[in-house]
Amino acid sequence: MSDLRPLELAADMAKRQRDEVARRVAQRQAQRQSATLQLQQLQAYVVETENKWIARTMASDAAVMHHHYQFLEKLQHAIGYQERVIQTHASQIAQAQSALVEAEHKLKRFQHVLDTRKSTIADKRMRQEQKQMDEMASQMAARQSRQAKEHI
Repeated sequence: MSDLRPLELAADMAKRQRDEVARRVAQRQAQRQSATLQLQQLQAYVVETENKWIARTMASDAAVMHHHYQFLEKLQHAIGYQERVIQTHASQIAQAQSALVEAEHKLKRFQHVLDTRKSTIADKRMRQEQKQMDEMASQMAARQSRQAKEHI
């Protein structure tokens, strides 16, 4: 079984790597969710600001209107930035998920090799045990045969 130890270590390492990649996927998804929530808050704030602006009667003042449009422009810039952040997170999630699939495949390959080797060792051990039992049975039969001839 000592010849299986390197494979067992490799499989264990592959499992730890897979778990780490899965943790990163979950982390990236949480970051995207947070960014999406921030985007929704910005969009809601734009709607709220527009509704307040429409309700105001001071809209006739050109300076106030100018500041209002500058403010909305900055909000739109923030929304665009947040949308790019979400796209970046989506890209990172796709890469992390791809790495997770590869880590899963790597782990399965190690597990398959390890299982095959264990099966081969078990088969070899069974054949050796069967051979020993056959030899013992043959020796016992020979002894019994000699003893039967001696008694005749």
